[in-house]
Amino acid sequence: TERLPPDRQRDLSAFYNNLSKIALLRNRPREAFAWIDQAMSINRRFQNWHSQTYSLENAARTHAALGNRQAAEDSFRRALTLARQLGSDNRVRDIYQSQSEAYEKLGDYRQALLFSRMFQEKSDSVLN
Repeated sequence: TERLPPDRQRDLSAFYNNLSKIALLRNRPREAFAWIDQAMSINRRFQNWHSQTYSLENAARTHAALGNRQAAEDSFRRALTLARQLGSDNRVRDIYQSQSEAYEKLGDYRQALLFSRMFQEKSDSVLN
């Protein structure tokens, strides 16, 4: 990545985040984590905190898919904290939706419903 201009290096984090999502969809969690690690490294190097919220969200989704509830919750918490610090209501909303889906996969339907409602409330407030 060092051979690319700095702005292109920074853009790679979004690409790596998307590759992590694809790897998870293909049931390749180790590969997903490898892409997430690459994205997080670039995000830290360029202080791309908005993209870091995606990396943390993807890490949480991957942990949830593996049944690692505590690690998923920790990553979701970190993603939400960062999104709130950035004042990004859209990111907070999207993370709530991912949390709802993750809790559903973990079989915790009460939490899934809670985060689904939080997503809906945030969606309503973002649109108004």
